[in-house]
Amino acid sequence: MPEEICADRRLDQIVERYRAREWAEALMLCERGLEAAPDDLELGYYQGLCLLQLERLQKGEAVLEAMAAGGHLQSQYQLGLLALRQGRRSESRKRAIEHFETIVAAVEAGCEYPAIEGVYFAL
Repeated sequence: MPEEICADRRLDQIVERYRAREWAEALMLCERGLEAAPDDLELGYYQGLCLLQLERLQKGEAVLEAMAAGGHLQSQYQLGLLALRQGRRSESRKRAIEHFETIVAAVEAGCEYPAIEGVYFAL
């Protein structure tokens, strides 16, 4: 139980730093957390977001891709948004739609995703 409390507190600190736009600090906390829990999809998600905010785009996208491959739906959503930001090219739109449709399919299969309305809007 103490490990869970510590992990929850760590994530709270990361979210707090991220929302305060202290991305380098949040990234450092993510990396420390991932040393202890390398398979934590939520820590990886915030690591990817921080990397994107710090303009380390390729690394951030790669981290989010890994989290999405592990089933993290919010990472799928961020990848969809990232694809849309990469321009109006048809291949960018196709990638975005694929990410969003992956979320819809997961929800239809029984996964919970509270922000599904945003995905439907994006589609």
